[in-house]
Amino acid sequence: MKRKIMIIDDAKEIREIFRMALEVEDYEVMDAIHGQDGFEKLSKLEKDLLPHLILLDLMMPVMDGHRFLEVIQGEVHLREIPIVVMTAKDGPTFPSVIQPRAVLRKPVDLDLLFSTVALNLPKVD
Repeated sequence: MKRKIMIIDDAKEIREIFRMALEVEDYEVMDAIHGQDGFEKLSKLEKDLLPHLILLDLMMPVMDGHRFLEVIQGEVHLREIPIVVMTAKDGPTFPSVIQPRAVLRKPVDLDLLFSTVALNLPKVD
């Protein structure tokens, strides 16, 4: 079974580069252009089709990463998905209940991305 990852980032180039790199590593990748888009896509999925991990940008239009974290904490089936935040900001804070598993500084090195993803994916039977 392929592991599923969702990329939520407003930068098309980042989504495309990460998609190609992760697909080469045998992950199934879905993406969203901002937090609202990601939330809507996730809300429509059956539990067994949800991603195993979310890569989340913090600074985006419409719904930023902080707001996305706040919104999903009210959704039982979504708040259990591990989240890795990607940001250019120094020392981001997360006042919401949901804390990211890791924070990657942009620009993200692909080797670091792969190792972070592997470390934070939940075990699947």
